[in-house]
Amino acid sequence: MTVAPLSDRLFMILRELPEYFSTAYKLRFRNADSKLNTTIFVIFKRCVLLIYELISYRPTLENFQRNSVRLDLDFAALNETIKDNDKPICAYFVSSEDSNGAILGDPVYYYHHYKINNFQKQYAVAAKVVRSMLELFDSLKTLKERYPNREIKVVDIVSHGAPEILGIGRFGYPSEAVVSHGFKECAKDATIILDACSSGKGANSIAQKIAENNPGKTVLAPGAPLFFSKPIIKVQEQKATIEHLVHGFAIIDAYTAKKFHVDLTFIPKPSYRKIQFRVLASS
Repeated sequence: MTVAPLSDRLFMILRELPEYFSTAYKLRFRNADSKLNTTIFVIFKRCVLLIYELISYRPTLENFQRNSVRLDLDFAALNETIKDNDKPICAYFVSSEDSNGAILGDPVYYYHHYKINNFQKQYAVAAKVVRSMLELFDSLKTLKERYPNREIKVVDIVSHGAPEILGIGRFGYPSEAVVSHGFKECAKDATIILDACSSGKGANSIAQKIAENNPGKTVLAPGAPLFFSKPIIKVQEQKATIEHLVHGFAIIDAYTAKKFHVDLTFIPKPSYRKIQFRVLASS
């Protein structure tokens, strides 16, 4: 496996915290009185309050539902901005299912916006909270129909996960259910990011299955539990590509996600295993 450069891995989470906190601050206090924004004392008090809220956060089902609605509203406004530029498109999907706050908790609500802000430097971002993989594929189809001359170069899927399943929908999306050319609406050389714990672990992971069924595209997925991932975007000759995905829990030297890719000439073998849907355990 090719490892990301040390400059992208070393103290990755610590280096990204200022940008994450800045994003969280703007979102947390976006409805505050603008006349007080230049008062240093007020800003200090708000920072202390935000830090306390992040540290003391306790996940609840009601909180997940509230943040799902907030993301729906935020993403609807975001999607209207795609037409304002001609950048290639990044489709960002968040699972509606959560059990421990790793997908829809308050700290991760801010994290979604932090990631989208980074993507927007090189891509026009279309985002959606999805309740099933069918809804995800339909969203890609609608996106391509709306912008037929724009390439969908990146797909980022944030969900719970395990080696053979993504936590999309109530029963998850197991590797046995992976369909051939499910990401056909995307560019031939698109990058598909699975922000899902251990979704690239093992010889028969769901990341491998998705790559085999979408020849020419690259799938990036962690081979271990995931915490705070960062796509490494490189720009050459005004063309942006996702070279690596680095992630925690490692504090000093971040992990590099595994990379899966098969040639366009690859023909996936049909699977005759019986599909068994099951409720996904927490990642």
